[in-house]
Amino acid sequence: MRKKGANSRKRDSKGISNVDGKCHKNPVMHRLGEIIGPMKSSFIVAHLRDRTFAQAMKERHAEEVSINLAKVRCTQMTAAGRVPDPTLQALAQKPIAQDETLDTEESLFSEIFDTRQTFLNLCQGNHYQFDQLRRAKHSSMMVLYFLSTPGAPKFLSTCSRCNREILTGSRFLCRSCEGFEL
Repeated sequence: MRKKGANSRKRDSKGISNVDGKCHKNPVMHRLGEIIGPMKSSFIVAHLRDRTFAQAMKERHAEEVSINLAKVRCTQMTAAGRVPDPTLQALAQKPIAQDETLDTEESLFSEIFDTRQTFLNLCQGNHYQFDQLRRAKHSSMMVLYFLSTPGAPKFLSTCSRCNREILTGSRFLCRSCEGFEL
């Protein structure tokens, strides 16, 4: 006869385990939840919609397609000199709900996002790090700055004597230290 230890799990007929009086469907997920629980503020959580929402979006899309098709048919019939069907006209005059998932802002393009290597070079050259939250916030803000101001210099050189920024040109010359060039 085998003795049950303190960590033994009991399973019912549905496969639900009972650990310390709590019911969980999957013991692996329970353990994962215990490990991730203290770090939950560091994760992005996506709340997925249920199937009824997806079905409603599918029906809405089908209605938008039929309204657009009705508008096209009405204009074709009017151009051909025929009178469109009143139900078709009513459908064509029905307003289309604006899709809230469309991005209305213009896209910003920058050469730092052309390839992974150019983004890596920017991060390495400017010592941008994403290993800690405060560093990731600073690095993200700097990347957003470079995205919004494409003319800004990406890499700034500093004088090794006075630590001031060196303006680039045909030569690297510090304006405060006389006779010092890079």
